[in-house]
Amino acid sequence: MYADYAYLIVGLPVLAFILTIFFGWHLPRGGGFLTVLATFIGFLISAGIFLETFPEKVVHQSMHWFATLNVGILIDPLAIVMLLMVTFVCTLIHTYALGYMNGDPGMARYFAEAGLFTAAMLGLVYSDNLLQLFIFWELVGLCSYLLIGFWYRKPSAASAAKKAFLTTRVGDVMFLAGIILLYNNMAKIGLP
Repeated sequence: MYADYAYLIVGLPVLAFILTIFFGWHLPRGGGFLTVLATFIGFLISAGIFLETFPEKVVHQSMHWFATLNVGILIDPLAIVMLLMVTFVCTLIHTYALGYMNGDPGMARYFAEAGLFTAAMLGLVYSDNLLQLFIFWELVGLCSYLLIGFWYRKPSAASAAKKAFLTTRVGDVMFLAGIILLYNNMAKIGLP
């Protein structure tokens, strides 16, 4: 039953990001309650999937896109534990940030970035293919840069964001090189 709603674990933080980025300026506390609610519901869905499937079952949902690509969810025992951890910790972080960021003029931007960061981490955990994993990996890197440099007017924050961005680019290049090598080796032996 809960496995049917697994897509909402990432979908709700994405929705919270969209609503907060466009309407957060007009909502109380920058719309931060949307990210708290999205991650908490994701935690409840993850807990339901854990109770239904752990430790034997695997949740796998896949949808083909443009005939050769697919978008999918793969929740195995390790992934469900990570989903529980990430949704629980992110719920606590977003709840704490409601008070910590209170009165900051950039609250809506912060909660939008934090919501997208949460969605990217969760998508990274339950991706079922390397291309989707790489896309979420890149989103995590982008959101890290944005959140580290949130107070970009401070030279120390701007410098730290640049350093984090350059550091993650090295990892991104290596990850992409690994995907290309894996694809080439699979093509040589005739695997799709």
